[in-house]
Amino acid sequence: MNLSIVRLLAGPLFLCSLAFSNAATAADPTFPARPITLVVPFSPGGGADAIARAIGHAMGKDLKVSIVVENKGGASGMIGARSVAAAAPDGYTLLLSTDGMLSNPNNADARSQKALSHLMPVANLAEAPLVIAARVSLPVHNLTDLVAYAKSHPDAQLSYGIPGLGTTHHIAGVMLSELAGIKMLSVPYKGTSAGAQGLASGSIDLLIGNSTTIEPLVGAGKARILAVTSRTPFKLLPSAPTVARIYPGYSITTSYGLMVPAGTPQGIVEILARAAKLAVNDPATQNLIEHNGLTASYMGPKDYRQMLDTTTATRKRIIEKLGIKPR
Repeated sequence: MNLSIVRLLAGPLFLCSLAFSNAATAADPTFPARPITLVVPFSPGGGADAIARAIGHAMGKDLKVSIVVENKGGASGMIGARSVAAAAPDGYTLLLSTDGMLSNPNNADARSQKALSHLMPVANLAEAPLVIAARVSLPVHNLTDLVAYAKSHPDAQLSYGIPGLGTTHHIAGVMLSELAGIKMLSVPYKGTSAGAQGLASGSIDLLIGNSTTIEPLVGAGKARILAVTSRTPFKLLPSAPTVARIYPGYSITTSYGLMVPAGTPQGIVEILARAAKLAVNDPATQNLIEHNGLTASYMGPKDYRQMLDTTTATRKRIIEKLGIKPR
């Protein structure tokens, strides 16, 4: 892998940290005085869109203004991210961010890195583990069976579906392969729904996806869940074992949060963070988040920044080892 890509992947959040610490502290005493735009850097209808609308509605009630969700999908989330990075740092333009968007090697070009360096964290909103599922015709019922099967059939390399190279799903598969000492072939699809079709048809052996994608396959008798990727059991799938139960230390989740343009006054960031905390703790909002296969999980600006820094550093190491290059 080109080392410049690795260096670039390490850069944005460091710059974000500087932006966070150096941002002006004064807030407009009238804030917010008009509607706020919440940019979702993905297409309508997905989990990110649903979370944005649930959080936006709840935050809007607390702030007593409308929060308008605007979808700007494409380029691994960077079209939306660039638009927010270029917006005025006044608190009226927010980004629904994902941890995967920040570490994806497809976002390692100079233009994307410049945009990411002009964003700063407000709050973490929700997170969820990924789910590892197998086609029902594969003679494995749990992770131990899977590893034993892979080692006893070295010529029949197991394949697993992912929604693109360098994604959180891809990294989860590579981490499992490393810890288990097995070889598996990643098969990138254009989205999780296409991967679900591949598993249902038997084109791939495994699928790494979110619970809302995999549970319908289980219900239809097309797949069985082997494990979840969180360190602790997943509230929405309490009977699913964790990978960490067999391989301690294994943990990878997806998270969604809020960011604003760098230079936004700290007072405004704090107002937005307080509203986000109230939204995340609201039972109705939590129900909507869980309906989309995630659990509500609030972190304030400092903790969220630290979590992103740690996550990106870990994934950077995996991406470097993979030798993944941008498409």
